[in-house]
Amino acid sequence: MRPNIFVAFCFLLLVNCSGSEAVSTDDLGMNDGSFSEVSSVIDVVEDTSKPADGAVDVKSDTSSDESSSPELPPAEELCSGPLEGVKPGLDPMTIIRHPGTPGNAPHLGELVIWKDSAYVSNSFDGITVLQRTEQGMVMTLERPQSQVMPRCTTLALHEPSLSLFCSAPDRLRANESPKMSHITSFDLSDPGMPVPRELSAHKSTEHYFRDLHVQGDTLYTAAFSDGVITFSIDSEGGLGEPQEFGHHGHVVNVAGFETNLALLDSDRGLVLFELGGGISNEVASMALDGPLLDLNMGADGLAVALGSMGAQVYSYG
Repeated sequence: MRPNIFVAFCFLLLVNCSGSEAVSTDDLGMNDGSFSEVSSVIDVVEDTSKPADGAVDVKSDTSSDESSSPELPPAEELCSGPLEGVKPGLDPMTIIRHPGTPGNAPHLGELVIWKDSAYVSNSFDGITVLQRTEQGMVMTLERPQSQVMPRCTTLALHEPSLSLFCSAPDRLRANESPKMSHITSFDLSDPGMPVPRELSAHKSTEHYFRDLHVQGDTLYTAAFSDGVITFSIDSEGGLGEPQEFGHHGHVVNVAGFETNLALLDSDRGLVLFELGGGISNEVASMALDGPLLDLNMGADGLAVALGSMGAQVYSYG
């Protein structure tokens, strides 16, 4: 799904203008204002030296066409005056600040965009909803209208059943005992005012969920040392019984596109699978250097956020 993106972030150019030394573009890992020089590109290619079991090697492509990259002016020139005429890669359309709720400051996290709505996880205040209107972006929901508030740090959308799933890697409520992990489903019949359909579409004292991802009619969850746990999703947004995916590792993120699924494993890094016929086949893996913060996958490739180590973009196929 390629959502109609209406929430834009402005890229910031951070230049040290306070002293005599300016920060060079090489220090920032940038040559042309894009990520092309700091991204890693890998191609999944068949290795005929291995048994014909679908295993493949991952090879790095470090080549680049330097002749096609325009040069930026020296960093010291960027500090010589106001940045007139310098346009960021993305223009901010609207900046909306969450006012917080009694006893809780906002902790906005993961973002899911669907049509004219943006759903944002907000920890112990559940979710926050923004919508695009003729007057611009407005906040239609600060927190769900529910006496029992689910905790949400990760979200995933199942469009056929108008369901938004949320979870967190620990308990539903701060005083809950025994400690129990929940998956909550929201009804999106009114996109701007989702209501909890099931506060505990799934609850467990065994599995704790770091990340959620919907692909087809399956909910994939990154369940730390339990690997990946999956749930079937019915036409009403109900979840089936938990099933093991078959990858036994310490999984912190999961993403996918069509018949491909990618995982971030704390021990192995990036792991790629092909899905089909009810089975999964591991086809590639790549060790990563840096904290595994987030993963996104689309038709053109996948991207990994690595905190202070930056971001890496990969091709697959």
